[in-house]
Amino acid sequence: MLTGNRVSTARLGTGRSWTTVTKSPIERTALDVPPEPCDARYLARSATLFHSHPDVAHAPIPDLAPDQVCLAVAAGDAMPAPVARIRANRIKRMIRSSRGTPTLGMWRREAGTVVRRAVELPQSDAVPFAVIAGSQVVRVPTEWAPHAHPLHELVWVRGGTLTSRVGDRVFTVVEGHGLWMPAGIVHGGRATAGAEFHGAFFAPERTPVAFNEPQAIMMTPLLESLLGHLSRTDLDEAARARAEAVVFDVIEPSHRQLTLQLPGDPRIDAIAEALLDDPADDRSLEEWARHMGTSDRTITRAFRHTTGLSFAQWRQMLRVHRALMLLSEGFDVMTVSEVLGYAQPSSFIAAFRRVMGTTPGAFFAAEGTAGSVRNPVSADRNS
Repeated sequence: MLTGNRVSTARLGTGRSWTTVTKSPIERTALDVPPEPCDARYLARSATLFHSHPDVAHAPIPDLAPDQVCLAVAAGDAMPAPVARIRANRIKRMIRSSRGTPTLGMWRREAGTVVRRAVELPQSDAVPFAVIAGSQVVRVPTEWAPHAHPLHELVWVRGGTLTSRVGDRVFTVVEGHGLWMPAGIVHGGRATAGAEFHGAFFAPERTPVAFNEPQAIMMTPLLESLLGHLSRTDLDEAARARAEAVVFDVIEPSHRQLTLQLPGDPRIDAIAEALLDDPADDRSLEEWARHMGTSDRTITRAFRHTTGLSFAQWRQMLRVHRALMLLSEGFDVMTVSEVLGYAQPSSFIAAFRRVMGTTPGAFFAAEGTAGSVRNPVSADRNS
């Protein structure tokens, strides 16, 4: 509650001001400050997690008294740069924070992550249909422990992201794409809070589609509609057979295989884990060589041999994977660029284009999620 606190306004320039509230130290906590309009605008669905996270403090804005807490942007289309930096630092702490040991080869768990065991499925010969489909909303950050299914699995999300670890590969699943997991393949997964999680299981002996490896699948509106139709329990046998036949006709791999190859080499695994923990770590190849007590040529050869990429290319690929998750969760381009260690949003956009062949805004527009990407830097620049 803010009743009884002194409210004041600090001018930041033409058309902009910060409304602040003076609070005593004992009153000043992150949890009793109402959501900031800037967070509501720029952090979208992640605002609740952002405000409730125990490691996120509402730091004072530069040039304001230490006992003043920023509450709102009163006007203006762009967030002032000092405030954007503070917000990016808060988000970095949120992303890096973990209540336990980091999971090797994956991003650190978000605070409040629930670890679940996968639902046990019947054997293929006991499944009455070729395709079984369903969905659920993941209310909190959720992780599924490594497991395998007797059936092929296709998963996709709306309003969030999914990551899956298969051996030395991490797959990132964003809206417009799905992930095909062949029967018997051991995998683990994570979904972000609030994601609408969809899954379809395919009986192998009744499925003419042959994907022997995990594959990104293009989730066209037609394919999603068909699988939604097959989730009904009132379909007669003939109607179900017709729908299943069309699914087999239209399902196809995506031209974007969003896969990050992990090194799996003891000479450089520590580097990979450090960058997974903090993608903004900008230590150079030479600095890493000194830190590891080896040569930069050894590190370069190891990355090339295990991932097919140079050290710089692999780090860039990792950052783009992380960016896809953050952008899908509603973070804007400026914040994502700072969280990932880029000096300017334009540098981040250029790096994203080198990896994905297009800009963040164009990528999500092509996947039907244009509203997920915001660029507060310039209304004219393609984000």
